[in-house]
Amino acid sequence: LMTGINVYIFSFWIFWASSIESTEEETVKKSTDFLLCRYCGFNVAPASTLVNLKSPAAEEIYNQSLFGLDNVEVQSLKNPLGIQFNIVTARGGTCVATSKRWQVDHSWFPGHAWKSCSCSRCSRHIGWIFEPLATAHYDRVYASLNGFYAYVLENVISEAYADSLLVTPKLNSYT
Repeated sequence: LMTGINVYIFSFWIFWASSIESTEEETVKKSTDFLLCRYCGFNVAPASTLVNLKSPAAEEIYNQSLFGLDNVEVQSLKNPLGIQFNIVTARGGTCVATSKRWQVDHSWFPGHAWKSCSCSRCSRHIGWIFEPLATAHYDRVYASLNGFYAYVLENVISEAYADSLLVTPKLNSYT
């Protein structure tokens, strides 16, 4: 049983916890869609894991309706070779690291190390894993709870869109 003071403290904690705003990310609305590997169709991530994490290195940032969601932030970034990538960021996924060594140089997200990651079914490049420096352990192949994924938009496809491409024949009865 809660006493009066405990109820007051608990209600204050609920108010405080619900009023916290993250300056780092903006969560995108919930969706039942999935991001699929464009090459083999394997599930890469639920669309509900998409978050808007801004990179200070972004040359362009724009919102787009993608994966059954409005206001998905797409960022255009260039690597040191000048190759441009359009990315979306997510807190979840099945993209597997392709290297054991974390890279710190040329990180699009300061304070984070990165590894290239590929589809866990066909091994095609899907994007990158970004991990805070403190948790970028040698043996980590997926992002931790504090890490995230940057998926190359051109390497993923919406499950809903892929399903719409499948045509089922209509059966006509001729008598």
